[in-house]
Parts: sequence; structure tokens; C-alpha cells
Amino acid sequence: DLRQEYLTSEQLQQLFSRASSELVAETTEEQELLKREMSMKAPKTSEVLQTPFPPLPPDRKEDVDIDIEQLKQLAKQQAGPLIIERYSPNEKEIDYVLSAITLIFNQPMITVSSLNEIMDIENSGISLTPKIEGRWRWTGTKTVQFEAKLRLPYSTKYTLKVNKEHCRLDEDFILEFAARTPNVVEFLPYETVSTLKPKCFLLFDQKIHMHETLKHLHLTYGDGCKMQNEELELLDEMTAKNEFKSSINAHEGNHEKYVAFTFKHNLLKATQYTIQMPLGCPSAEGPLKTTSEWSTSFHTYELLY
Repeated sequence: DLRQEYLTSEQLQQLFSRASSELVAETTEEQELLKREMSMKAPKTSEVLQTPFPPLPPDRKEDVDIDIEQLKQLAKQQAGPLIIERYSPNEKEIDYVLSAITLIFNQPMITVSSLNEIMDIENSGISLTPKIEGRWRWTGTKTVQFEAKLRLPYSTKYTLKVNKEHCRLDEDFILEFAARTPNVVEFLPYETVSTLKPKCFLLFDQKIHMHETLKHLHLTYGDGCKMQNEELELLDEMTAKNEFKSSINAHEGNHEKYVAFTFKHNLLKATQYTIQMPLGCPSAEGPLKTTSEWSTSFHTYELLY
């Protein structure tokens, strides 16, 4: 049987004293509370300085009296001779796509309000020969630019002239430059062919005439034996597009830049054939002809024993 009894205060004190005397600390690794260092206090607000906006140039004083008479005298002073400071293109041979011609004068030629007006090129004293589709316009008071509708055709020599009387120059300004002539950028097949009537493909960097280009090709084999052009045969458009589809469709306009042909008779086995494009190959874009030679070669398969 359980019986509940209430302890007196003296009995409780005796019980607590007995328990506290038997308590022994199990560890002595006592550490103080870990506390990080105090952050730096925010800086005090610095002195506020009043400055003009926009700021003045370093060589300009804040208060300057404008001398109207001095400005009038400066305006009356004659400017130096009018010249064309820069122009583009500045190369004689242009080996890249050119779509703009730029002239920069050393003095304003028109007012700012006239920039958006249509330029009267016939009465401006500026001419480009041969004429191509595009427009002349002022892009600044000192800068005039010709923008071709597409690009300047290749294989063409251009002459840009600025008349001294119309533009108040000391002498006529004449700029002559020429756009590049045809170059072969791809040829197929290469190395060894698996047929004795291979189909050949030449891709140029500009428009060409297929028949005229084929007439200018030279083929040699063996120890320098020449093959007559009559032994070559142009591929029809459908066959060429099926055979060389990836090359023709790689860029827009390639269908006017290639010549594809085959051979009327079987070629010799185990023989190296060299195809050469000599000097004077024409272009369909302009009158200039090639001034350098190009050649490549392929082999027919070896004899089977």
C-alpha cells in the first residue's frame, strides 16, 4: 500500500543537501559564449558640395562674358581650302563585298536641316562610272555616301569623280578602283574518282557564263597530254542540282556561279588529270577578266588485276 506523506521544510533541506554533495562535474571544458567582432560603424555623412550640371570643361571658367563682336569677326574669317579629307574605299583592288562609297570633306557642305532632303546627284558635281543602281545621300554635313541597292558588281573598274567647280575644290578629285575578278572557291571531285566518266563541279565567287567558262578550261593528263574542250559536256541544270545539291544550295545565288560538266568518253585508268583555269577567264558581272591562274587535279582508280 502506498501512503503519501508531506515532508517538512527541515526534511526537504536535509534531502537536498545529501543530493548536492554527491554531484560531481563530468567535464571541465567550459567556454565563454562565442561572439563575433563588432562591425565597423557606418561613416558619418560627408560635406555636400554644390557643383553645376552639366559640369564645365576644365579650361572653361564658370562666368565668361561673350564678346559678340569677336564672334562676328571669327565668322567673317575665311576658312581654309576645301579638301576631301577621307574616302572609302581607299584600295585599288577590292577583294571584299563592297556596298557603299564614302567621301568626307573638311568643311560642312550642307545645313543640318538639309540632311533628309533628296540629293540632286546630277547637279552635285559627283559622278560614279559605270552607273549602278543605288542612291547618294548626305549622312552628315560633311559626309556624302553612295549606297548600292545590293552591292557593287565584281570584275568592274570604277571611277569616282568630284568636279572642282561644283564643289569649290582646287582640282578635280578622281578615285579609281577595281572589284575582284572570278576565283574558284570549290571544286569537286577531289583525290581519286571511282568512275571513268566523273562529274566535275567548279563554284566561283561571282556570277559567270557557263559556256564561256567551259571554253576557257584546260585539261591535261599523263605526261602533259592536252584534252580538247570538245571532249567536255555541260551537265543539264537538273542533273547538276541533283549531283551537287549541297554546294549549290549552300548560299543564295550559287546557281549562277557554277559550271558542271562531264566527259564524253571514258578517261584512262590510273591517270592523273589536271584542270586549269588560265588567265583571261570572263565574268558575267563585269568586263574585267582573271589575272591569275588556278589549277587542281584528281586521279582515276588503279588498274584491277
